[in-house]
Amino acid sequence: MNNNKNINLLFKFVYDIILKMYIMIKKELLYKDYNKNMRL
Repeated sequence: MNNNKNINLLFKFVYDIILKMYIMIKKELLYKDYNKNMRL
């Protein structure tokens, strides 16, 4: 039971990091696209 709780916490932690990275990359790409469009 205790081991299961630790796995859930770890999963949540990893998921959180992946989500933050995904959001950052998405913003970065949107920002680059926006700049590219502004130059045209």
